[in-house]
Amino acid sequence: MAIRFATFVHPDDRANAKAAARENITASHRVQYRGKDGAYQWFESRGKVLPNRCHLVTGRHIRDDELALERKTNE
Repeated sequence: MAIRFATFVHPDDRANAKAAARENITASHRVQYRGKDGAYQWFESRGKVLPNRCHLVTGRHIRDDELALERKTNE
């Protein structure tokens, strides 16, 4: 049984994640995904829709310390 990716995306991020997939945006974007424990974690993703309509997505987990450093830098 297939499960739609949006099921795991934080509700605040679903519209942007769906738009990126639909519009074949290859730019990097950040989204929160829900883990098995139910907690959301930030990921930075980059994806592309292939000619056969499959989505090829790569991503990396963004750690809390990276987010804290980024916030501090932007202050």
